[in-house]
Amino acid sequence: MNKLFCSIAIYLLAGVASIYAIDLTDSTQYQAYEDDISSLAEEMLTNRDKQVRLATSQQLEEKLKEALEKDPELAYPFKNIKGVSILNAENKDFRIFTWQVYIDPDTYEYAGLIQTKDGSIHRLDDKSKDMRSPEFFRLKPDNWYGALYYGMHPFKHENKTMYLLFGYDAYSMLNKRKILEVLYFDHEGKPKFGKKVIQVKDGYGRTVDIHRYLIEYSATVSVGLKYSGEEKMVIFDHLIQTAPVPGQGPANVPDGSYCGLEWKDNKWTYVDKVYEDIPGNTLIEAETPQETIKRHNKTKDKKEKRDILGRRQKEKK
Repeated sequence: MNKLFCSIAIYLLAGVASIYAIDLTDSTQYQAYEDDISSLAEEMLTNRDKQVRLATSQQLEEKLKEALEKDPELAYPFKNIKGVSILNAENKDFRIFTWQVYIDPDTYEYAGLIQTKDGSIHRLDDKSKDMRSPEFFRLKPDNWYGALYYGMHPFKHENKTMYLLFGYDAYSMLNKRKILEVLYFDHEGKPKFGKKVIQVKDGYGRTVDIHRYLIEYSATVSVGLKYSGEEKMVIFDHLIQTAPVPGQGPANVPDGSYCGLEWKDNKWTYVDKVYEDIPGNTLIEAETPQETIKRHNKTKDKKEKRDILGRRQKEKK
């Protein structure tokens, strides 16, 4: 009789678990969360009032946190959230959400959440504007160098899995930044940012070990920073300092060659040239300062949509 009772109980519990799993992945509740968060993100990216944008970012964070608390197993993919970058670890240990808030042409702020496999949620607080020489410090979620993460690559170090995070910082009207960040989790499962496993060259050509790598470049050009599975290394544009447009002053632009970082001897080791140089391949698609100012002033005259990187979206004709 007891065996029969136990069998029935196990069967019922299994049924409840099965129903829960189905509800978790198919429930309209989560679709409603996605719709709400996407609407908030659009308002945050397009509203002309700075205070409204900041308040909406806070509402977005609260709504997303509420949704994640209902999904401690990280089961629901949240694939339809627009305006928020979502990166998932391959081993399903965590996922990271980041977004950008436009303040004014020279100021951008970032926010985000990290959810780990134990259901914990860690708020990311952007303190980059207060940082000096952020390349040389380990950081925590409440003291985070804010960025919109667009890529992630795992690697092994000190018998644990760590992650390279590739991020974008709109920074200012005339200069932008790309960030190579190192993320890992301590023995308590809390996220940490920065690890002295990145080797680059300083302005004097000397190799230095740093916690994170920042590339600052002129807003008039495009700069790449990504992990190449084919080359098995991080590849980025080699920059030179010049005056890309009259009146802007010195700024960094690509010279057509590429540098890299390869995992060697427990360090992302600097590689001076990834490919042979291509003569005449300097990439400078410049605009005059007047054109840059005129482009930004247009945002004051009309409400415009922005994409996930804060760039203006072209109107459909």
